[in-house]
Amino acid sequence: MPVTIRCRELIIALSSAAASPLATQAQHSDRMRRVGVLMSPREDGPEAQARARMLSDGLGELGWIGGRNIHVDYRWAGGEAARAQDYAAGLVSLAPDLIIRSFG
Repeated sequence: MPVTIRCRELIIALSSAAASPLATQAQHSDRMRRVGVLMSPREDGPEAQARARMLSDGLGELGWIGGRNIHVDYRWAGGEAARAQDYAAGLVSLAPDLIIRSFG
């Protein structure tokens, strides 16, 4: 199933809004930031890959580069509520700077 425009807009808005308070620190901080991302689709699906790419692109536009100043932990629930709940708890235990939940 293709990603809808509405979903794209939501992910771009979330990544921009979530990262913008730290955007000025992106190039000046030596500390690796950690972001947890919980998404509903299956990891191997085209929608999941499109969402991850959009998030990565949005963060990159704000100066956040994976492996350089940010580490993103993705969890893919595959549409299963119980799995999503377990993954959410796991992400919280990692103590990330930010958690993004994308279901839609």
